Amino acid sequence: MKGADIVCSCTDSMVPTFDPEWLEPGMFVVNVNDFEVGQEHLKYFDIAIRQGDEKIKLADGNGFLNSVGGGTGGYVAGNDEQLASVPFAEDTDNAHQALPTFADLVSGAVAGRSSDKEITYYENQGNNGLQFASCGGAVYTKCKQKGLGIEIPTEWFLEDIRN
Repeated sequence: MKGADIVCSCTDSMVPTFDPEWLEPGMFVVNVNDFEVGQEHLKYFDIAIRQGDEKIKLADGNGFLNSVGGGTGGYVAGNDEQLASVPFAEDTDNAHQALPTFADLVSGAVAGRSSDKEITYYENQGNNGLQFASCGGAVYTKCKQKGLGIEIPTEWFLEDIRN
């Protein structure tokens, strides 16, 4: 990580993937799941924003457990010995859910980066797909400005038949 401007942790790890002491001024940190950046990491960030609400909480029961694995939970079956081998993740929701959202940032409810020395963190959880639409829109605008690409008629993607 030394000397990096952007640090992307893109794993399915259920534990933090880097030591927060490795962070340097000016770094931008982004993750795929909130287990990669532990609660102890949050105090190192000058600006920390979460994309949105990361998941819908379902009630534990009938074989479903929220805290199993690195995702939104899972259905678990097996005997007692098998169930004992299932990995349970550290609960990071409280600290991470307290972070301001991307909507807070763009609405001006919270301030963004004010110095290139600030360490910033973007919790890439919730509002799934927002990052793709945002990047796609920026790429589309740049291409239009440069006269690149071929305009495809909207009619090709529309129908007047109701199914």
